[in-house]
Amino acid sequence: MKKNYLLMLFVAIPFLMGAFTGTHAQTATATWALTAEQSATTTGTISAAPQGLSVISVTSYTAYNGPLGVPSQRSRVTSGWPQNSAYTANRYYEYAVTVSSGSFSTVNASLPVGGVSTGNLRVDIFYSTDNFATSTQLNTGGYLSLPNGSYINPAPEYTFPLNLAAGATLSVRVFPWYSGSDLSTSRYVVMQNVKITLSNDPLPLKLLSFNSASVSDKVKLMWNTTSESNMQVYEIQRAADVNQFASIAHVAANNRSSNSYSFIDDAVTVGHLFYRLKMIDKDGSFTYSPILSINKKSSIALSVYPNPVTASVVLSHPPAGSHAAISIADINGKIVQIVQVPLSATQSSMSVEMLPNGVYSLRFYHDGQPVSSIKFIKQ
Repeated sequence: MKKNYLLMLFVAIPFLMGAFTGTHAQTATATWALTAEQSATTTGTISAAPQGLSVISVTSYTAYNGPLGVPSQRSRVTSGWPQNSAYTANRYYEYAVTVSSGSFSTVNASLPVGGVSTGNLRVDIFYSTDNFATSTQLNTGGYLSLPNGSYINPAPEYTFPLNLAAGATLSVRVFPWYSGSDLSTSRYVVMQNVKITLSNDPLPLKLLSFNSASVSDKVKLMWNTTSESNMQVYEIQRAADVNQFASIAHVAANNRSSNSYSFIDDAVTVGHLFYRLKMIDKDGSFTYSPILSINKKSSIALSVYPNPVTASVVLSHPPAGSHAAISIADINGKIVQIVQVPLSATQSSMSVEMLPNGVYSLRFYHDGQPVSSIKFIKQ
């Protein structure tokens, strides 16, 4: 008989009670429409350079309609895409903003990108504040494959903390590469309506917890907040790939001093799933919750938090029996860490600070037998 375990994830490390806080957001935005030229328009106290290209040329603005409902910018390597097994540092699209005055602490980058006759055409996305002397990858789950004749849906979008003072420049680069064997001149990258938004504060609320529960073949999401002010809605987003979130529901904000919310996702597929909240203010500004990861492969479900993780990861699991343990394996399946789980424990915390960045699997052993696993990303 299958058992359904109620898995409550009480946020502990590093997401402490009351830690996810903020006040009303001030924003500045740069937009590269890419409908007829490479220049950008801006709002707020920033300036923006025209779209930069390296070893890539714009061929036209006549590709299929993009996010703005008009033909898209089309571009390629003039001499043809050489075969690569990964991105190369000298071939990219660049979008750069400079802070004129004031300071900002949060970045949102929206990068609609697609392809024409793409085949094995792929992209990786990085940002830098020192002209790429050093850089940080945004698509941490692996390269993004470009579809043929359409845009990636939903568009790649990333929100991350970053302190930018007056005079600082942020550059986001999209690195296209081709893994095919032919020197193709008929494959194109299309882009339109690229946006970088800077804000100096998160939204006016404290997100106290974001938890999951496995109920039969459904997933129940629960979250608690305080200090809501002018909040409009919580958009619930789900993904099978941590880089490809899509909206599945909206829950109206209560705007009370203390709030509890829940949502049951009854359209769950088998496998690893990721959830996050897009918390939207009445003025349109927004921020994202940390990502919650669960595994629906078996009747024994797991959830991991936070994901991605930098220091410690918390695994929520069924009550541990005798000889319960958790192993961590790298992407090649090599076990790099094993911890014993105390009898009856339902939550286990593990330090992963010393692990190299990458994708790992947590496997839970119940009564000495492996019963389920779940992936997480170490940053």
